[in-house]
Amino acid sequence: MLFRSEASGLELKNFCIDQSFKRFDLNPIWGPIETPNSDTLASTFRLGQDFKISIDVDSRPDIEWPEFSTLEIVRPIRDITDDMIDNEMDEQCRDAGKRIPLKDEIQQGDEIRCRVTLSEQGSDSPLYTQEDATVRIPEKSGSTNIFGMPVDGIGENIVGSTVGQIIKVKTTVPDEYDDPTLRGTTVDVELEMLEAFRVELATIEEVIEQYGSPSETILRQQIRLALEGKATRDQNAAINFQIYKHLVNHLEVPLPKWITRTYHDSIAEATKVAMEQRGCSENAIKQRLAEKESNIKIIGEEMAKKRAIANMLRSEERRVGKECRSRWSPYH
Repeated sequence: MLFRSEASGLELKNFCIDQSFKRFDLNPIWGPIETPNSDTLASTFRLGQDFKISIDVDSRPDIEWPEFSTLEIVRPIRDITDDMIDNEMDEQCRDAGKRIPLKDEIQQGDEIRCRVTLSEQGSDSPLYTQEDATVRIPEKSGSTNIFGMPVDGIGENIVGSTVGQIIKVKTTVPDEYDDPTLRGTTVDVELEMLEAFRVELATIEEVIEQYGSPSETILRQQIRLALEGKATRDQNAAINFQIYKHLVNHLEVPLPKWITRTYHDSIAEATKVAMEQRGCSENAIKQRLAEKESNIKIIGEEMAKKRAIANMLRSEERRVGKECRSRWSPYH
């Protein structure tokens, strides 16, 4: 195989790793990674000079898969109805509508500009603060999105209030939230209402013109396709979550230290980025990471375990598929 004289060594590294895997029949979960403290000069490709690379590869452990026959999976079904499409059309009319300042009591469907904070339960110090947020008031039983998660109780507490009041609700942070250290916990969300607006809806014709759609019928078809696609993605996510939860709870998978450290660092970085985006100070971020160190470690190990299980499932799927094709072959 020929390599350019100016190559950085990446092409040659990848070639050597690929050949090593084939020669030794390696099928690892983790790696390859370059061995710590390896000679980086020797692993830089130069004409007329020896090339050397040292890598670490963790072998695939032998595991016994748990019994799947007793596994119960809830498959969520969401049929896309005409009412759902009507609601989405109303949303489009609202988004394109006019905002009129409001001094009367706030009602369902109005919008408020507010200062929002999120605090851990029992804490007087906000963890997240957003000085200028826009929130639409849902029906009393509905939820609204605040800090990237659904919060119940907003409509019930705000309807009938006026600008200048402060409302406070409790909510449980979802398991997939972007700040891993908050997942599954109960937090306090506080809203200080600064301004309120009543929305004058745009017409269907204005929305159709805005989207450049040929007709209302075509626009409704496009909305149906989008809703059906989201329903399918949500369904697959729910099923995968249940399967992996079952496997994580019933399988023991040895994890190399460098992998748990890698996942630990990625979670810490995700937490840092999420807090930076919500205006948290550097000191607040450092304090948060220090307080949640043990929690970050546990979450990292669980994520690494799920990654290992996913890799082994794909390998098992390929093995079974190859075996089935061999049995069905006319030359078998």
